[in-house]
Amino acid sequence: VEEGALVGPSDSSGWIGTEAQYENFVLKLEYWIDPGETGWSNSGMFIRAGGEGAPWVDGYEVQIDLKDEKNPTGSIYNRVPTDMEQVREVAPEKNWNQVVIKAIGPRIMVWINGQQLQDATLHDCSVGHIGLQQHHKGVTVKFRNIRIKELTPEDAEEGWISLFNGENLDGWFIRGKAQW
Repeated sequence: VEEGALVGPSDSSGWIGTEAQYENFVLKLEYWIDPGETGWSNSGMFIRAGGEGAPWVDGYEVQIDLKDEKNPTGSIYNRVPTDMEQVREVAPEKNWNQVVIKAIGPRIMVWINGQQLQDATLHDCSVGHIGLQQHHKGVTVKFRNIRIKELTPEDAEEGWISLFNGENLDGWFIRGKAQW
């Protein structure tokens, strides 16, 4: 821990995970990464990860990496990629980047610095640990302001507004020749 941030051990690789497991939640944090002399800025945030084995296989990894064309920053590693050009502008290295990850049921949404990069439906992992990764020796990665809000399945159902009243076309407009 340095100046209120968790700092990955740059002399090795690995990950740390929460003792508690989470199912439905909003996770907010900030990360800062410096590839140093390695040329790699690879790290990540695990959600719904198992405590044993590879957390990106038995859970999900929200990737941090501006060099991996297949899995750039914001990708759900080896499952749902993002666009490299988009994330280079959104999530620069050597900068504190704000992340919001929302997981409700199979739906996983990811925002970095206020820009939504993911809205995916994945059915593989429903509950697990939150983890932070130090992937490459020689890379400096820091995480701070890490907080989570657990959600109930009912939270996914709150706030809906009906667009159709089941009786008439109030609130709708018609275009084209079709007669609704």
